[in-house]
Amino acid sequence: MLYYNFDGYEGFNCRFGIIEHDNGKKTRRNRILLDFIKDRNLLRKAIITDNFSLLNITNMADLKKIMFEKIMDSGEDDGLQYEVNLINYTFRSGKY
Repeated sequence: MLYYNFDGYEGFNCRFGIIEHDNGKKTRRNRILLDFIKDRNLLRKAIITDNFSLLNITNMADLKKIMFEKIMDSGEDDGLQYEVNLINYTFRSGKY
């Protein structure tokens, strides 16, 4: 918990708390984001590289923006053989 910026239990509950719907069903708010943050490999890489920016994402829009930037940065090399079009952007890839 030392690596996460939740601002205590109240901050965690505000971001990832349980929501009760009109039909009585209960779900967790931002469940996908919480599962992403809880990934142990992500925490290990953050400790090794001393970059905790991925662990302090507060909403899905920020996660989408950061992931898209990382994908675009990884495909800037012109020596890669495959050209990938992703949401009106073109980048190079060695796998796809």
